[in-house]
Amino acid sequence: MGSLSRVVIERSRPDLLVGIDPSAAFLDLARRELPQLVPVQADARQMPFADATFDATVSGLALNHVPDPTAAVSEAARVVRTGGTLLAYVWDYDHPGFFLTWLWEGLESIRGQRDEHDERGLWPVCTEAGLTELATRSALSNVRVAPLVIDTPFRDVEELWQGFPLGVGPSGRAVSDLDPSAREQLRSWFDERWNASVEGSERPTARALTLVATVP
Repeated sequence: MGSLSRVVIERSRPDLLVGIDPSAAFLDLARRELPQLVPVQADARQMPFADATFDATVSGLALNHVPDPTAAVSEAARVVRTGGTLLAYVWDYDHPGFFLTWLWEGLESIRGQRDEHDERGLWPVCTEAGLTELATRSALSNVRVAPLVIDTPFRDVEELWQGFPLGVGPSGRAVSDLDPSAREQLRSWFDERWNASVEGSERPTARALTLVATVP
């Protein structure tokens, strides 16, 4: 929430910016970092706002973590005025330059099969077709779905790797569940993947899929 909200504040200078999250800890952090933000603890599928309250809503890297993305988008559309804008973006977990894709490839190589939590193909909403279908089910208009590729610079492979053993998210949990020998195998595989990337001048990148639509 914090990075996205900061960009909205800097670029759009809204009269009112409300951020919702089910996590009280995340909201406390946002409150400290961004005094302009009004933090509200809420479920994206049931927001405590009246119809047509806002000019726009935006969801950043969250729709695939909501149990019912259709309900979340419909609720976001409900609280936006007619003619307002609904925006969302999610990671493309099948993007070949994505460091998370590298991790899942490594795990599959070591185990000889896909991990049950492999994020590649795990969430239908994290595809162009899935986002388009989601917008259609939510009866949005002027729907545009497009990719956005960004650089994800790291100083070295250690900086890239160090987040995984912390156990955050599906990828972190998969690494944490490995025994020491398998984790070392994965780290060696990751080093080789990084070196091949650097030698080939292939910088790690991430591909976000963006949805922009009008609330009818």
